[in-house]
Amino acid sequence: MQQAQAVFGLVHLSCRPSGSTARLLRRALLTAAAALLLLCQVNLFRAVLPDSLAGLADFRAMYSAGCIVGTGHAAQLYDYSYERDLQNEAAGPRKGALPFVYPPFAVLPFVPLSLLSYREAYFVLLLINLLLLGAAAAILSRRLPALVSLWRPLPLVLFLTFLPVGVALVQGQVSILLLLLCCGCYVSLQGGRPFRAGLLLAGMLIKFQIALPVALLFLAWRRWRFLGGFVLGAAVLACLSLLVAGAGGVAVYAHSLLSMAAGVSAPSEQARLGMFPSRMPNLHGVFYALSGGAAWGNGLTLVSSILVMLRTAAARASLPRALLAALLVSYHLQPHDLSLLLVPIAVLMEAALAPMSLQDGVRSRGRAISLRALAGGFAVALLLLAPVPLVLIARGLACLLAIPVAGILMGAEARAGLVASPH
Repeated sequence: MQQAQAVFGLVHLSCRPSGSTARLLRRALLTAAAALLLLCQVNLFRAVLPDSLAGLADFRAMYSAGCIVGTGHAAQLYDYSYERDLQNEAAGPRKGALPFVYPPFAVLPFVPLSLLSYREAYFVLLLINLLLLGAAAAILSRRLPALVSLWRPLPLVLFLTFLPVGVALVQGQVSILLLLLCCGCYVSLQGGRPFRAGLLLAGMLIKFQIALPVALLFLAWRRWRFLGGFVLGAAVLACLSLLVAGAGGVAVYAHSLLSMAAGVSAPSEQARLGMFPSRMPNLHGVFYALSGGAAWGNGLTLVSSILVMLRTAAARASLPRALLAALLVSYHLQPHDLSLLLVPIAVLMEAALAPMSLQDGVRSRGRAISLRALAGGFAVALLLLAPVPLVLIARGLACLLAIPVAGILMGAEARAGLVASPH
């Protein structure tokens, strides 16, 4: 039995002697699985779309931010009262505002959308996100020859049927843009263009809580050209933020983040801000849920995050591994942010289908499957089965999704050579 069989059950079928019957059966099974997973996405849209169109989606915050800047009131970009009043007028009534929690430069793509009505802008963004998703799948497919040879539409189907992608689409989130940047970053690294890869990672500073841990790991790995691109990109975005909001606006943004982090422990504040730490699929969410927000839970989050970063830094340089570690240790994470998992998942699936001769060292095809590869394979299967994360999210147990993320990280460690980034 190959070690690759642990990651994806269909690999066993693909490794059998090729023939017309086997190919037809394989494609039939893949098509049936894709149809079932797409059905889950359709049901998700049917359940959530009415609330989204009523102005209750995350897009509410981005749309109102675009309106604020577009009407020349950038100084009020992080004014909660102003956001609340504008959101109730432009998007629809809600008890509290969904605050715009991104750096000032992140508002720029939403300024043109603010010229449309909320519903029109929502559907335009949905179309744009679908196009970005297709572009991300096409870019990453260049480094997935085994997946493409198994079934040509497989990378695109994988992207379309991944539940966090569906959540990002229906909520009008920016996670699809981050996924595109992440795919470009990985392909650039694998193609020997680290400076460009660093520039693309800088674009992910829209969610700096994810981009900064990745950059920190590449610093530990001494990838200087990558870091040069990242620093240059970050400097450009910092200048854009100053142009959008001014120094005072940037200071207000930093203060608002600290205020939300301090006040979000109260249930009333969680409901008002739409932020629920116990539902975050990361280490912070797990330990917050276990401790009920007590100080010892924060201590365990800090210690475990340091251990994850140190262990990852001690391994070979790898963007998929760095991304997995960043998702686990990020202070703020939502289920739609797990869309970024498509990069390490696709890379691990590609590694599972790759010839054994490409792996590090000389390994016999009959070598026993390692526990780490088993953990990684089980985690991938769990996250690809849409009903599982959907049930956890619906029951307010999204923090448990951190467990399969950790499992995928273990699987990436078991395949250190195939997921490593070249010098």
